[in-house]
Amino acid sequence: MDFIPMVRRLLADHDLPNKVFAGQLEDIRPCTGCVYCMDVRNKNRPLECRVNPSCGREKELDFSPAPKKKKVMVIGGGPSGMQAAFTLAKRGHEVTLYDKHSKLGGLIPIAALVKDVETDVLMDLVRWMKRQVINSGVTVKLKTEVTPELVEREKPDAVVLATGGIVKVPDIPGINKRNVLILTKLDNLLYMVGPKLAGWGSKHIPFAMPIGKRVVILGGEHHACELGEFLAKRGRKVTIVNEGDVWAEGMTADDKAFLWPWFKEKGVVLIDGAKFERVTNEGLVITTKEGKKMTIEADTVVPSTILKQNLEMMEKLKGKVKEIYAVGSCMKPEPDLMVDAIYAGAKVGHEI
Repeated sequence: MDFIPMVRRLLADHDLPNKVFAGQLEDIRPCTGCVYCMDVRNKNRPLECRVNPSCGREKELDFSPAPKKKKVMVIGGGPSGMQAAFTLAKRGHEVTLYDKHSKLGGLIPIAALVKDVETDVLMDLVRWMKRQVINSGVTVKLKTEVTPELVEREKPDAVVLATGGIVKVPDIPGINKRNVLILTKLDNLLYMVGPKLAGWGSKHIPFAMPIGKRVVILGGEHHACELGEFLAKRGRKVTIVNEGDVWAEGMTADDKAFLWPWFKEKGVVLIDGAKFERVTNEGLVITTKEGKKMTIEADTVVPSTILKQNLEMMEKLKGKVKEIYAVGSCMKPEPDLMVDAIYAGAKVGHEI
């Protein structure tokens, strides 16, 4: 070849050609094809990349060596925690990364399953981040629940909380019924089988997906809409009920432009301005924005994975450690985008 044009992949990793020439293919930060970079430019905002926090912030995040080496505990192995851990280690700190699960990745496996076509690239990102964590010298401790007592024993100079947000389940009668499915409760299963196998099983093995033929999704943000698409592809009759009137916040304009006509074609019903009343054995009872009470018949009711702040550990650690930082969705859960989580991890890794 005489000429190879690249755009988005060079935003994800500015050194991609050099790494190719050096044979360092596993160290290339993967572009996930999310077109977030195009979306922010179309909105006349400064350039950003979902997976590369330095893109557009080269002067802000120079990742120079830390003036003083510190012992840092990072709690949580999602994208924010992994980014913080290897950034801190590369700057010279002594870093230990803790996660209560058996594998690193946070909620990315669930996102990979629901996004479907992005399964491989999102898990490629997890593999890349794991490699950076290991190669930078971070000590990783899995299946470890961090307690204030553990922090006191370890005596770190700083603690970075990347524990993720708490799932915000609507407080309505019947929400604990057996026909209600909380997606985040499937994370351990996904760590075991992986999103690729789980996605294949959800298409080809009827009993592999514990969701009935008629599904009501509670929520209207991007998670809810992506879940609606996932279920519609698997032959479910889907209704998405939104208490507000804003749909798919956080989704790119291009994705929305394709999704709305596709929803119409597949018969996905969208209801906004509703009030959730209760879950019954028949489905979800709502009050419409016109004031009419009605039951949406459903075999399965799925609250969307809206998150709220999770600062309980920060309160418990006050006075026990000199520096405490909270990053990612445990601190700022909305709109709960991966780009925000990764940037938060890089920023705190740069500041300590």
